[in-house]
Amino acid sequence: MVWSPGDAAPERAPDDLGLTQAGAPVGTPRYLAPEQLQGRVRVDGRADLYAVGVMLYEALTGASPHLGDDALSLGLSKLNDLPVPVDQRAAEIPAVAADLIMRLLRKDPAERPTAAEALQALRGVPLLGASTRPFIGDPSLIDAL
Repeated sequence: MVWSPGDAAPERAPDDLGLTQAGAPVGTPRYLAPEQLQGRVRVDGRADLYAVGVMLYEALTGASPHLGDDALSLGLSKLNDLPVPVDQRAAEIPAVAADLIMRLLRKDPAERPTAAEALQALRGVPLLGASTRPFIGDPSLIDAL
C-alpha cells in the first residue's frame, strides 16, 4: 500500500466545499490589516500597505508589531492596541524609516500613506549596516531542521 498526504486529509462537513466564504478574512493573520479582521466589504490596496509595514517592522526590529499567542489574540491586539514604536525596539533605525513604518501600521486605512508616498519616503532612508536584527520566529523550528 502506498500512502499519500491525501489519505490523512481531515473530513469536512457535507456543506463545506473548502472555499472561502463571503466576508471571511483571507491571508496570514499576522499580516492582515485591521479592516480585514473587521470583515469590511471594501478592502483595497491600503491593506497591502499595512502588510508591508508589518514586514518592514519585523525585518528591522526582529519583533512583531503586535503580540498574540493565536489568531484571536493577535487580531484583538491589532484592533485595540498600538504597536510598540519602532524606535523603542531598535533605536538604530533612521527616524524617517521608523515614521514610515508606524504610518503604514495605522489602524485607519485613510491615515496610511499611499504607495507613491511610501516609495518617496523610502528614497529618503539611508542604507543600514549590519546592526539590524532579522525577525526569527520560533527558534525551536530551526533546531528541528
